[in-house]
Amino acid sequence: METVSNIKNAHMNKTTAFRHISLMMVLSLLSFVASAADYYVVVGAFYNENNARAFSANMRKRFPDVSYRVNQKGKLFYVHVLRTEARDQALSLVQTLKAESSFQDAWIFSDNKDILSTESVSNEVAAVQANTTEVSRAEELWNDENGLSFITGIKDIIAARQAVLISSGDLFTFIVETADGKTIEADIHLETTAKKNSFLKFRTGEYVALRSKKNSEMLTVVCDVMGYRTKKMVFNLQDIARARDIDKNNDGVWEVRFKPEKIGNNEITVLKNTIFQEDAALLETASKTDLDKLLAMMNDNPGYKIMIHTHCNKGLKRNIKLPNSQGDYFDVTNPLVKTGSDKKLTKERGRTMRNYLVQAGIDGKRIQFIGWGSMGMPEAKPNATTKTPEIVEVELLDDGRGKVGSKSAILLSSR
Repeated sequence: METVSNIKNAHMNKTTAFRHISLMMVLSLLSFVASAADYYVVVGAFYNENNARAFSANMRKRFPDVSYRVNQKGKLFYVHVLRTEARDQALSLVQTLKAESSFQDAWIFSDNKDILSTESVSNEVAAVQANTTEVSRAEELWNDENGLSFITGIKDIIAARQAVLISSGDLFTFIVETADGKTIEADIHLETTAKKNSFLKFRTGEYVALRSKKNSEMLTVVCDVMGYRTKKMVFNLQDIARARDIDKNNDGVWEVRFKPEKIGNNEITVLKNTIFQEDAALLETASKTDLDKLLAMMNDNPGYKIMIHTHCNKGLKRNIKLPNSQGDYFDVTNPLVKTGSDKKLTKERGRTMRNYLVQAGIDGKRIQFIGWGSMGMPEAKPNATTKTPEIVEVELLDDGRGKVGSKSAILLSSR
């Protein structure tokens, strides 16, 4: 017969056993929870949180769940496009991303401090050191002007993408197409939206990296093509995806597309970079770029007929240096010299340009020229190099569909 004491001891032993089992179950559960690590698919690392935030915003169109978290050990902000407990799911996404050149450096960061790639397991310290090197190297490439940072002359897209990715910039290229879809070369330059000052120039097909130093930076991009109307585009660097005619390609490069319209009869193009030597009908070497663009326009449009207008500062009669008999339009060492007025000077300059085009194969009947002297000055700003309004203009007289007389010629003849 059990005593009260024995019964009480047995009950206490059962209670202790139950508590022990319960504790073991809790510890086991906690151990399972702890082992269920989160895996983050990372596509960028930044020292500056603002850069991580901006980069995340750029990624949100494709990855709605994009976010970032700080790696306390390396003090870097990791931008991740997926957070999951399924390691295989994370690996699958990394494999997909690494097939694109824009995300070849994607990796997996987990809460247990391992960094996993599709090929190997790397330690976090090595990754942080690599990112630190890339950030430092990228920062040395950036130039600052008018509240904008930029890198030009980019040749290697992959290397540039890596620098831009880490530095929270964006990589751009510019494409200019005609109405029938033909790609043509053009000059592209950036303007400050407020003052309309041009401060950065490059050609179509080049790559340029841009990043804003302000929270909301409106950028004006201007497209200039000889024989076409100037076209401008304004967009917000913090919200590029909303801009029209701008799309990101598979290489992670923003493609900015222009479709300018051809000029019509009696429309005038200013040759801003056509510069003559002082008191001479001889060209500066840098003018060859403009002349060759004009030559290309005439070759591409065999029906075009043009009028060249030349202007200069008012002045007294002077000795005017002219091209020699060998037809060298750039050499000032052995020129012919004649005395003449400012009107004579501009007339000879127009003749030089016409002769250059004729020597290059353009029919002389398609080219007329007028020397205005100091009369009929255009509204264009002074030449950027000479700081004087010695401007050269080209007017389209006939686009091949019907001859139209020059309004400027009529104006001149009435004076």
